[in-house]
Amino acid sequence: MGWVLQLIKELPAVSGEYFKKLQNTDDIGEVRAKLGNNAFRLLGFLDDGLLVILTNGFAKKKSKNTSV
Repeated sequence: MGWVLQLIKELPAVSGEYFKKLQNTDDIGEVRAKLGNNAFRLLGFLDDGLLVILTNGFAKKKSKNTSV
């Protein structure tokens, strides 16, 4: 996670693989990191487009199978 946060800090544009705005939210963003089979998420928002304020974090559980 530290490496991903360093990318966000230093790069002018970050890939959606690591940081993206969540759909159907009021500008909540998600920092994403993966290590092996473990996926981690930090939720937060941009303050004036320059500062990322992270508010919550969690380990993502396996995706649910939505096919019938």
